[in-house]
Order: sequence, then C-alpha cells, then structure tokens
Amino acid sequence: MRPPRMPILLLALCLMACSDPFPCTRYCWSHQQDVPDVTDVAMTGVPDGRFDDHCTTSSGINEWHPPLPAFGFYAAEQCVPANVHSIIARTIATIQDPTLDASQACDVTDLQIYADFVTALAHQARDACVDHLTCKRTPAGCDLDPGTMGNQACTISSAEFLCDQVVLAPALAALTDLTNAPGAAQPQRDGTITQYVQDPAECEPLLQADTDDPPACDDPAGGADGLDDSTGDTGTTGEGAAPFGDIDTLVTCPTTTRCLVEPALFANVQHNLHVFHDEGVELALIDLSGSSRGLQLSGLERGEASEQLLTALGFADGDVVTHVDGTSLASTEAIEPLLLALPTTPSWTLTVQRRNGSRWAPLSRTITRAP
Repeated sequence: MRPPRMPILLLALCLMACSDPFPCTRYCWSHQQDVPDVTDVAMTGVPDGRFDDHCTTSSGINEWHPPLPAFGFYAAEQCVPANVHSIIARTIATIQDPTLDASQACDVTDLQIYADFVTALAHQARDACVDHLTCKRTPAGCDLDPGTMGNQACTISSAEFLCDQVVLAPALAALTDLTNAPGAAQPQRDGTITQYVQDPAECEPLLQADTDDPPACDDPAGGADGLDDSTGDTGTTGEGAAPFGDIDTLVTCPTTTRCLVEPALFANVQHNLHVFHDEGVELALIDLSGSSRGLQLSGLERGEASEQLLTALGFADGDVVTHVDGTSLASTEAIEPLLLALPTTPSWTLTVQRRNGSRWAPLSRTITRAP
C-alpha cells in the first residue's frame, strides 16, 4: 500500500513556517467617482468648486452647496484574493474587447461576482462622500466651509440623499455597464498588498503571473484563472533558476544544527510554492523501525531550486522528520494543530532520522527567524 502523500504546502509550512501571522497576497482594485461641477449657485454655467446639488445643514441653511472633495472625486478600493481577482480581470478584459459581448461570453456566475464587486466599490465611494460631507457622520461642530460664517456641514440624512444621487447612482451605472458605452467605467488595478491572517487555510492560492491585459472570458489561450500563466522555462516567478532568491545570503547556519532564515526567504517560498510540486518534492508518512513514524522527504534532485534550499537548511533526500518541537508527527491528525501554532513561533526544532547504512541515525535541525 502506497503511503499517504502530504500536500506540498505542508512541506513549506514545516520547513519554512510563515511570518507572524501568515502572509496572504491580496490583489487591489479601485474606482474614482468624479463629482460633476457644471455650474455655480447662481446657475450661470461657471464651475465654482461646489456640488451642483445641495444638502441641508444643521445650522439652518436649508440649501447649502457643499465644496467638492479635494481632488474632485471620491475613491474606493477593495483588495481581494486571487480567485476573485482573476474573475474581475478577465471580465474587464472582455468588457473592453469590442469584438465580444461580455453578457454572453462570460459565465453567469463570474458576472454575478463582478457585479457584486463593483456594487461594493460604488457603495464605498458613496460612503466616502457621506463621511466627507458630515465629518465622518459627526456634523455637529464640523466646518467644511471656513469662508462662511458658522460651522457648515450636511446633516447625515441629507448627505446620504445627496451622495446617493451624485455618487452612488452614476458609479453603479458606469461600473455595471458591460457594453463599455460612453460613460462606462471599469475598476483599475492597484497592485497587491499583504494581509496577515492566523490560519493559513484562509489564504487563496497565489497567482504565479499577472498582467494588466489578461485573456477574455472566452479566450481558450487563457489559463483556468483567466490570467497569463506563462512564466518562462522555470515555471517560477523568481529570477531565472533562483525562485527562492540567493540562498547563500538568505540562510545562515552558525552551526551544523542551527540555521537563521531571513524574512525575504519566507516571502519567496510563499510566492513560489509551486516549485516544490513542479520539481517532484514530496512528503510521505512512513513507519520506521520499532513504533516510530514520520514524514519522509523525497524527490530532491541535485541542482534544482528545492534541493538547494533544503540542503542549505540541513536536509537531505530520504530524511524522515519525526518531531517538531517535541511533538510527534505520527499521524496527519497530529500535524494540523502543530501547523496552526507554527506561525507564531520564532524558532522551531525538527527531529530528523537519516539512513546510515542499515540503521537510522537521529539528527536535530533548528530553524530560527532572523530579526
């Protein structure tokens, strides 16, 4: 019977536990909703830097035209996991392709996810408008117009009504327009951020490549995630044959049993977990002599990136990890709570059994996060 194989993520967590807590990449999109300034209060057709529509103030001015936001627009931004990001990206690509009808080319589920996302952006821009006109919903004592006598700010209810008309309605109309007609808008890419969570399971798989012009919904050349998955011959996002960076500078071993790992290496491993799978690295739960069990490391080939990394940390092909910080890895059930505790541990010690002729010899490996 073939021994059970452990997910390659387990390998990364056991040997290269994540930062404290676990770093997840989020892909950010934004929208800027302009506020129209067509005329002045006297309706002469000259823009005056104020809302064309009015709100009510708590100071008694019933028709007050508040000043525009500093840059003339209200901004909204949301950062999403990779699976949602890919849906947004390919839907936008389809909307922007004049040869395609997004309402027909895109999956109905994808369209709903996109609609929910842009609706949330529109409401976020509207909320930013309300916060501005009411000083974060505390209009008492707030003065948005120092040039006018008395404190001037919109009441919350009148600000909500004004922002619904001037920001929310046009934002929804523009962002949900799948025909890309004049006046339509799509969210803009803002890059990525790192979000930290306690449970690694909360992280979506990372996209290994990303472009601002991904394949459209019906483009068969696109990957399953709707983005460009091409990463060169190495299949990594690292530089050439070094997806994990310069191991010699990122791993320092003062002794044969203790190694310091730089923070950059954690990020490099996270972004290139697929390298272990691509290079055939595996962990299998096996029985050793007696009643001992552990996870056996296999698939390391000389010269490959995974072999260089694990060798630098003191591991070899065929090694069996039996304990982490004294906790036995005798069963998969024992491993899960151990993994959940690893992200908050600054240093951890692995007990390893290595074949020496016909016998297993015990070794100890301690990995410590460098400051």
